[in-house]
Amino acid sequence: MKRKFLFAAAMFCCAMSANAQLKVYKDGSVMVDTKAGNWARAFYTKVYSPYSCAYHLRYNNEDVFYVCAEGWIWCKKGGYFGSDYKLKKNIHKIHSPLETVKKLNGVQYDYTDTLNHSEFKNYKYSKLKDPLSNKQRIGLIAQEVETVLPGVVKMLDDSTKAISYTDIIALLVEAVKEQQQLFTAQSEKIKELEKEIASNGSSFKNPRNGRKYMAAPSATDKDEDFDAENETNESTFEDDITTNAFLFQNTPNPFSTQTEIRYFLPENVENACIYVFSLNGNLLLTKPITQLGNGSIIISNSELSAGMYIYTLAINGVEVDSKRMILNRK
Repeated sequence: MKRKFLFAAAMFCCAMSANAQLKVYKDGSVMVDTKAGNWARAFYTKVYSPYSCAYHLRYNNEDVFYVCAEGWIWCKKGGYFGSDYKLKKNIHKIHSPLETVKKLNGVQYDYTDTLNHSEFKNYKYSKLKDPLSNKQRIGLIAQEVETVLPGVVKMLDDSTKAISYTDIIALLVEAVKEQQQLFTAQSEKIKELEKEIASNGSSFKNPRNGRKYMAAPSATDKDEDFDAENETNESTFEDDITTNAFLFQNTPNPFSTQTEIRYFLPENVENACIYVFSLNGNLLLTKPITQLGNGSIIISNSELSAGMYIYTLAINGVEVDSKRMILNRK
């Protein structure tokens, strides 16, 4: 017994004088002070069963936290991550969240290191009937995510890559919000078209619709003939943008003092304008748009004379939609 005590004391002294110090305080707390280098183990526990739970924490005779040997963590009331405003800088809105999410690929998979746990099937302390490693999981592939969101992927010391899934939550939140805005705009557009068809029998077709602007025209520019070759060169990217952009009927219409023109622009729009033309095709007003999503502009009676006009939404130089409005002066 004495030899064992002396041996333990000697080992403890070696540990104290080598790369780490271990201190046990009177209140029962333990402090490990280590000089371990990068990726070294400051606190190391080795177990021999996939069911073993290291770093076990109990409070009021209940398990509240533990790390299982299979590599997963359990916490009774969830986890919290530092996310206070004071902890962050260079804060800006997530750009094109829906388009970013569409580039990610969710997959189902099995882990390659599935344990052969037959020797532990009768392990007396087992609380699990089936090891977690034998169940198929769902997630993302780090190498694929890195090409889209490099900031949420980390290289580990064993040359494997890990993902911060909690970071992706914010992206999903913004993608859902953007998609909901798109659904709302589509619903309003459908109702508007139904109302127009019911009242007129067919929707108004503007002969200028489909025109591509090579540059944003000014109020002094004159109308030019539509170039059919330009239309055939429209890219798929531009088609996707214009499909998800909407121009709504101005309200009130007719108007005497001012009217509001509402629109919806998807997140990937680079530049957009609303143009107002006379019925003979002369450009009268140019209204640049900077607000994405749902937005609107105001046209006042001081900007136009009494009469009927055509207003057009153009995105990235491509005409999306056109409508008529009437100004009546009292």
